[in-house]
Amino acid sequence: MAAYEAIDLPEDRRDCWVGWERGLGALDPTDRHRTVARFGTVYGIVAAVEAGMGRAWLPCFVGDAASGLSRVEGSHQAGSSALRLLTHRDLRRTARVRALLRHLAEALLPMKERFSGAAR
Repeated sequence: MAAYEAIDLPEDRRDCWVGWERGLGALDPTDRHRTVARFGTVYGIVAAVEAGMGRAWLPCFVGDAASGLSRVEGSHQAGSSALRLLTHRDLRRTARVRALLRHLAEALLPMKERFSGAAR
């Protein structure tokens, strides 16, 4: 996670924050800031930040991919979350589920730096 802002964010909007809905609070460190809007989806947050409403905390692979956003220098929180895939206990040992998990691991491992925020 890192803080992101619109590339052309006016100085007077830099203390304004766009946050996650209250139920998603674990994802949202904006409670200690002046929150001007809350959204339940990452798409809503990205759109609001691109529109210049303020800054937001976003997963790095989302914020870095948004062409209208820039990462706030020094805001990266390394290791602040993990990517997890849950499986049902009864299905986890089936051939199809094992094949899917193996495929996902092989496909996602090369993107590790992108998901961690190390790659920009």
